[in-house]
Amino acid sequence: MMRKTCSMNNQTARLILLCALLCLAAPVVNAALLFHVDFENGKILSEGDYGAGVERCCDHSVTVVDERARKGDKSVRFESRRDDPLVAGSPGRAELKVKKTSPIVEEWYAWSIFVPVEMKPDIPEILGQWHASPDFDKGEDWRSPPMAVAMKDGRWDVSGHYAPQEVNSNRDRKKGFSEDLGEAARGVWTDWIFHVSWDYRETEQGGGGFVKGWRQVDGGGYEAVIDYKGPIGYNDERGVYFKWGIYKWPWKNEPGNQSPRVVYYDEIKIGDQTASFDEMKVVD
Repeated sequence: MMRKTCSMNNQTARLILLCALLCLAAPVVNAALLFHVDFENGKILSEGDYGAGVERCCDHSVTVVDERARKGDKSVRFESRRDDPLVAGSPGRAELKVKKTSPIVEEWYAWSIFVPVEMKPDIPEILGQWHASPDFDKGEDWRSPPMAVAMKDGRWDVSGHYAPQEVNSNRDRKKGFSEDLGEAARGVWTDWIFHVSWDYRETEQGGGGFVKGWRQVDGGGYEAVIDYKGPIGYNDERGVYFKWGIYKWPWKNEPGNQSPRVVYYDEIKIGDQTASFDEMKVVD
């Protein structure tokens, strides 16, 4: 009986040692990275992916393709046509989105976008936005996003707004910053990184908002393009949710000069406050 017990103890010890060695050899999961999608599995997204959802009208709106990629073999392609049916009451919408965050929170965001050479300069379109959720019970309605990366007449435009009042609208929100970042490179990948401390409060109210942004064109090295300190976001019960794709809202009132509009995205990441620039950048 004693010999059997010793044998069992030895087996247990070996199992514990084996588990410990396997744990040491296992890859370290980056807890700072909340979300990362590269489309290599051939899927757009699923509802279980960080609260992800798809806003599209048609089969052509959002597709995973292997005709180009920032890394690997695949990317996601967005196509918006002037005569597409409305999506969420708006024209020109083909977007992916993730879940809402907190009203006051610090996060990192990164993505790569490819604007084809065939994309002519045109009336504005949002190609990346952080949308807000109205407090309908307080009388609020949908508002323009508190922060957006847009392309206007072929040029990048990044803007941020805030509203510290409890009930707010487009009429009384305030501009934090607006930057014309020059002509959008076409036919190559552009990598974006944003570090945002969402805080709608003014500095004298204890606010600690800021936005830092970097851009890399065709793998040529990242450059700092946004350095804003001040309030950002709206005073809502729920925080913003990140969306990427095409939103060409001016088609509601004017035709523009080109349809369809097509862009590609890859390497989308969201990190928490402990993330770093090195963790968010694209490593070739």
